[in-house]
Amino acid sequence: MNNTEQQIELSVEHAQLVRETLIEFVSEVMCYSAEDVLRLLKREQLNMPLIGILSLVRRNGASSISEISNGINFSLANTSMMVDKLVGKGLVTRVEDPRDRRHKVVQLTKEGEDLIHEYRLARVEGMVQRVLGVQPELQQQLIDVLQRLAKQLPPVPPEPEPERS
Repeated sequence: MNNTEQQIELSVEHAQLVRETLIEFVSEVMCYSAEDVLRLLKREQLNMPLIGILSLVRRNGASSISEISNGINFSLANTSMMVDKLVGKGLVTRVEDPRDRRHKVVQLTKEGEDLIHEYRLARVEGMVQRVLGVQPELQQQLIDVLQRLAKQLPPVPPEPEPERS
């Protein structure tokens, strides 16, 4: 086995170790947050695809139905119906696309921003409670590592622009 093959094998083994460690950690710290998320979804009469749309628009900013459809992997027709539901709930609006006034884009409303914030809190609250149960020194080490990791993560690549005819 040459040096390059050894590096690839180590890289694959390392990726598997990272994967297994993250699965174990996430399974341990997220065991309670699902209940909070499900309660929020039930209260707001939402489902995960709708939350996915809100999260995508929050991350990417004003988005066309086509961009949302590509991002959540649903048909244009289904995506449009789901966006209509979110409009009806006051969580998003459809506004004129500043790049092309013939098209509309979807934007979060203040209520949509607030809901996504609440959803994110619900997702992490169980994790926070689990982590607060360990020694303060270990908590600080985790904070330090997570902050360093967040700074070094590569950016999420943007969705490719759909072609408009």
